[in-house]
Amino acid sequence: MENVGGGLQMLLHGDGDAGGGGVMWVDVDAAPGALVLNFGHQMEVVSNGRLRSAEHRVVTSARGARTSLATFVWPEPGCTVAPAQELVLAAGEGPLYKPHSYGEFLGAYLAEGGVKEAAMAHLKH
Repeated sequence: MENVGGGLQMLLHGDGDAGGGGVMWVDVDAAPGALVLNFGHQMEVVSNGRLRSAEHRVVTSARGARTSLATFVWPEPGCTVAPAQELVLAAGEGPLYKPHSYGEFLGAYLAEGGVKEAAMAHLKH
């Protein structure tokens, strides 16, 4: 992300952990020349909650240019998505999410009006 003006804001729930009480937007300053990656909901499942998908928005500024590139990569609807066994075993904990097809997640996400926490609740053990 080339960032001369403006920036990025992340949505935090409660005490900074997803699913908490209040909701607030927090400014995130990018270092010069920084590359910012936001992981999607299915990467949260594959990482067994270690990588958190983030709700975010861009803040623009009239002071200068900004370059952003949004790229969406997702599996076929019938593809099975589940926590990576290596991560589950290495952490000595059980999986947080049930195996599911990407189509099942997408159906729940759309049925829940695009609300991440409500859609992800369908996938939790």
